[in-house]
Amino acid sequence: MAREKTPFVAAADCIDGRTSDPLKRLAQRETGAKRVYVDATTAPGMVGRLSRNDRRVIAAVEEAIGISIDRHGSDRVYVVGHAHCAGNRVEDREHMQHVLDAADVVRRLVPRTKGGNPRTVVVPTFVAPDTSGRWRARPLRRS
Repeated sequence: MAREKTPFVAAADCIDGRTSDPLKRLAQRETGAKRVYVDATTAPGMVGRLSRNDRRVIAAVEEAIGISIDRHGSDRVYVVGHAHCAGNRVEDREHMQHVLDAADVVRRLVPRTKGGNPRTVVVPTFVAPDTSGRWRARPLRRS
């Protein structure tokens, strides 16, 4: 019996550990895999910094997602923001806009990686507690 290959995904995420498990659960649902490996690049307030075109953060994200795509075969890049962020202290609505804007920045980086796979999907993601207090990740879409 062949073992299921565990897929890799990439993430440009905040340093806040509350996003890790919800992001993994979302990636598992979207890939259909029982488990996934997340190649995470983190910075405090990641999406705020990407949306403001912070060149240092953009360079770090480009290098990391390039390795994840080229070496690990990642075909998804999650761009993650979250509620109650200490590094990007804005209301959730504005934070979600930062996630969408940061995802646009990351989309422009993907084709520049060596393996710039046209099938690579960039997934803007927001993590927040639900009414029971459990943190959940959900993809965002522009309206």
